[in-house]
Amino acid sequence: DVAGGAGGVTFELSLRRGMPCTVIDPRPVKLNRTQRNTLKFRKDNREILKGGLEVSHCANVLYKRFRDWKPTQMQTLFDEDFASSEEGNRMLRECKCCCWHAPG
Repeated sequence: DVAGGAGGVTFELSLRRGMPCTVIDPRPVKLNRTQRNTLKFRKDNREILKGGLEVSHCANVLYKRFRDWKPTQMQTLFDEDFASSEEGNRMLRECKCCCWHAPG
């Protein structure tokens, strides 16, 4: 997720769809209120589900689905220096897709 400072694309792909993502942006990821509320809901319900893990298959499935989540981020510019670095080069070779979202 290039220039993904807000973390929107990463949030949707990683948390909601289970696709591994990395934000590449020098600014720290800043989740919006809806995203923070979603994480709080999942955390609160994960605690509630703990009591039913041994007796309910459904509780187990939801418990795994409501896993803790924090965006993976590299706080750097997506530029020639990044692409020529060892880590940047590896990421670009191994990634399936580079994406960004321009609001508006």
